[in-house]
Amino acid sequence: DLVLGVCITLFMSYITFFVSEFVLHVSGILALEFFGLFIGYYCRPGMSEKFLHSLHTFWGFLTSAVESLMYILAGLNIGVIMKQRPTAIHKEDIWKFVVFYFLIYIVRAIVFCLIWPFVRLGNKYYNYKDMMGMIWGGHRGVMSIIFALIVKVDVEAGNARFRDLCLYYASSSVIFSMLINATNLSRVFKRVGLVSNTIA
Repeated sequence: DLVLGVCITLFMSYITFFVSEFVLHVSGILALEFFGLFIGYYCRPGMSEKFLHSLHTFWGFLTSAVESLMYILAGLNIGVIMKQRPTAIHKEDIWKFVVFYFLIYIVRAIVFCLIWPFVRLGNKYYNYKDMMGMIWGGHRGVMSIIFALIVKVDVEAGNARFRDLCLYYASSSVIFSMLINATNLSRVFKRVGLVSNTIA
């Protein structure tokens, strides 16, 4: 039953998050990551193509809806911050973010260099061109915004300015990633030789 199968994955995802956060007191988000790995490795071989298509359609729609909601919430929160506390973001925070943005990709490059031998264990055909594409490809903005929103509402995480800055840096890095990385992705891919001119 396609509907029952989809409902089971949704129910198990919720149970995994709930038990991890409120019973075991560990990260629910990381628990969901491992739950997805478990489903993909152990359960996917036994799934039919029709069921996989239904699963991808449902979770693809749900992911898109949640990502859109997170972006709206982040925008609303930043708007409220600027309206209620116009001095929350200082002028020096702007140039500090520019440094922060480049630092993100320096750290990404270092991390990829460290884990690349392990990545190639799964696929020996990966090369440095693929690594360059992954580094420039940007980051999953919705995850950083989710974590920033969690910090924003957690009064024990720090003072109000610190929590405001977390959301400011996370949202700004996502915007810059869309404006700079996304718009130049095809050119960078052609430059490093990941795609040909005819395909791009």
